[in-house]
Amino acid sequence: MPRIDPLASPVFILGMHRSGTTVLYEMLSQSECWNTLWAWHVISYDEIEASQVDLAQSQTRLSERFQEAGLETRGVDSIRVNLETMEEYGFILDNHRQGAKITRKNLPLFNRICNTVQRTFPEQKPLLLKNPWDFGNAPLIKELIPSARFVYIHRPPIEAVNSMWKFLRGVLTEKNEYMAMLSTQYERLMRTRLRIGALRWVIQHRPSIFVKGLIRWFGKSCDLYLKTADKIGPQDRIEITYDQLCAAPDATINSILDQFGLKGADIDYASMIDRRPGRIEDLVAAQQQFIDGRFAAYIDHTSKISSVANVS
Repeated sequence: MPRIDPLASPVFILGMHRSGTTVLYEMLSQSECWNTLWAWHVISYDEIEASQVDLAQSQTRLSERFQEAGLETRGVDSIRVNLETMEEYGFILDNHRQGAKITRKNLPLFNRICNTVQRTFPEQKPLLLKNPWDFGNAPLIKELIPSARFVYIHRPPIEAVNSMWKFLRGVLTEKNEYMAMLSTQYERLMRTRLRIGALRWVIQHRPSIFVKGLIRWFGKSCDLYLKTADKIGPQDRIEITYDQLCAAPDATINSILDQFGLKGADIDYASMIDRRPGRIEDLVAAQQQFIDGRFAAYIDHTSKISSVANVS
């Protein structure tokens, strides 16, 4: 079978961290329209790229590592851990010390990542990829990869901040074995007593400082998104909200496929998502006024997405 250009017509799922990119990635992957990037590709990338081992042997070895570590979920949410757990190319870029988002400098590495992933699939399809670090980076990606298209997903900022606070508190208070497999930077941090000790002290004794720092960090990410999203033509992007995805999963997924002229497999997407009201922790809830002010422009923008989106 002829090989396709690994950078031909990729679709990027972009959103804030903890905004629902993973569950959207999982749902879209079930349409069978794309090849995707898995935990196996991230954790075993170097040996896959170098063709050092039989791919089946590589998969078996990683499955055994998961089993030995007692990993059933990611440990920070209910996402199941296996070879095909959907993951971010940003981990591979960062593990090679070239940043976590696409740049002109690391484009050759990103190209190799795409080549490597495509080689592991028997059927050549365009790639579906996700990376929250590239939330505000679509114009550069489009310049470097002209055929790129984008799916943006948005979640209420207070929910994203709350989820990120719980995530970071969890993985910094106690080592997360799955994260350590994905990220060499995280693995190094866990072995640096001074740095991890300082972070744990702040989390335990000054958590409000930590949460306010998260709010400012998320705010900068959203500001960059607001400056860049409209630079991508409407034919090359679609924007949805996490609430839409939860309320009308089949219609939402089909609207994405329709946007790109694709026909997916006959799947009951509603069975793949369960929108349970998450409790906003008191520490985060206390910052409601700060969050509403800091994200006013973003909240206004996403409310318009909700009102005009053609899903029901």
